[in-house]
Amino acid sequence: MTTHYDILKVGRGASDEEIKMSFRRLAKKYHPDSNPSRARWAHDKMLRILAAYSVLRDSDKRVAYNRTLPKGIENELRKAYWERLRKREGDIAAKARMLLFDLVRGERAMALRLYDELVSGNGGFDLIDYLSVPDYLDCKFLLAEAYQLAGNIDEALRLYREVYFEDKRCSYYNHFSGEIKDRITRICCHDIPRVRVPRVALECFDRMVDIKFPKMDRAHFYKKVAEAYASLDDLACARLNLDRALSIYPRLGGIKKLLRKLNGN
Repeated sequence: MTTHYDILKVGRGASDEEIKMSFRRLAKKYHPDSNPSRARWAHDKMLRILAAYSVLRDSDKRVAYNRTLPKGIENELRKAYWERLRKREGDIAAKARMLLFDLVRGERAMALRLYDELVSGNGGFDLIDYLSVPDYLDCKFLLAEAYQLAGNIDEALRLYREVYFEDKRCSYYNHFSGEIKDRITRICCHDIPRVRVPRVALECFDRMVDIKFPKMDRAHFYKKVAEAYASLDDLACARLNLDRALSIYPRLGGIKKLLRKLNGN
């Protein structure tokens, strides 16, 4: 298989400057003006060189092209790509792409360290300034997942919430919404009640009330809010939220203990 790298006669880890230099050298060698006796051949050769250069000179097109290559070649390119990014130490845009690359590879601990470095070392840092919209959404979603798996549910919730509303606003990747709602539901209904005191849990719940959960999930959400209020002996708010839950899903289970407390038993 002849790749764009083969056409431009560069290695798969070639830098932007190496690609540009090779293109100029080949363009000079194969231009029809330099080959008057084989003008048609030179013309066809230049078209292939120009096509290859138009892809490899653009970092986003280059990454997309690399994904189309056979797996063995792609793995080699991934390693070379990461090495190129690593060498651009002072380049924030390169570090943002390294962050996404590490997350995609499953290097979560490394990615979280890099993200912390980017946020703490660059005032007002925002990934959207350095990544395309789809890459930005992918990166933020994977960051939220990394924080969730690392046990930092507060940061995971914050990022999931941001991706949910940004995705709805730009209508680019609507497939995010359902998956994010499932993850937020699991965190709110299982993780938060287990690891947070009721008052802190209520603060987390309060930030999630404007997300449009499916009916059953919304009912479970309000049940957990009711349980948190009941733990704080605010029975009026507990009953209000339990009533909300039951109005949404009357057959809601797991409420006997809560009802006993609300009824003074």
